[in-house]
Amino acid sequence: MQNTVTEEILEMILIRSQSGKTTSISELGPLHNGTPAGDNDIRQLALAKLIFFDSDSNLNLTDKGTELALQVLKKHQILLAFFSEILGLDDGAASNEACKLEHSVDDSGISRLRGIVSEQGILINNSCKSRLNLSECSEGSIIRILSIKEHGNDRLLHDLGFCPGEHIRIIRKLHNSSLIIEVKGCEIAISRDVARDVNVTEEK
Repeated sequence: MQNTVTEEILEMILIRSQSGKTTSISELGPLHNGTPAGDNDIRQLALAKLIFFDSDSNLNLTDKGTELALQVLKKHQILLAFFSEILGLDDGAASNEACKLEHSVDDSGISRLRGIVSEQGILINNSCKSRLNLSECSEGSIIRILSIKEHGNDRLLHDLGFCPGEHIRIIRKLHNSSLIIEVKGCEIAISRDVARDVNVTEEK
């Protein structure tokens, strides 16, 4: 059973390797939770045969370490999708909350969250990469609503037909940055500020 720090180390090595980067002990730096990686943590991972050192003294994941790192990363992605797309938190806050919970949430909780996210049609693997707010999309785009930030405008938008999973089309962007949107066959004008509260993914 790994602790939060050792799981953070495995996850960091995996993410860096996916980007084609090597990882030395000095490059681990402060982890997501602000805790520095210590020699004892590295030793524990090596004894558990989750990591090994290559000839250049870089840290690498074993097959067992990769499997565990992928499990942690998948939890992070599901939590991140839930906080950003369902609850409407900004990327920084969503990532921070995901980092806090990914090491403590059990498989049952993750399974339930995955179901909630999937019911909204959100793609977990690329939810953050594909997410835009409505004001960033171009004329003629057909887009799918992912989430709406919860404050003064959310009830108005829901009343107008803006619901997660709904497909809408941007008909025109006006000189004052307002948008003309087609929603459920009706044309609606919304301001840029309101559009910024709608998180979407562009499909065409």
